[in-house]
Amino acid sequence: GIYNGVPLAIEIKLGKDKQSKDQIEYQKEFERVGGYYLIAKTFAQFYEDFNNRFKISSPEIPVQG
Repeated sequence: GIYNGVPLAIEIKLGKDKQSKDQIEYQKEFERVGGYYLIAKTFAQFYEDFNNRFKISSPEIPVQG
């Protein structure tokens, strides 16, 4: 996809899953041409990395206790 004019690729990895050689090469090329490539293992990690990359202020998620 594209976010604010920046090409965006999100790769989801579960458990001990790792990138293949082809995926690593694709990531390098994607980033070389100015894209943002994110590897996420959890939604929380994706959310934090995405917000940090694009400087988005997000409200704290209230914790019920």
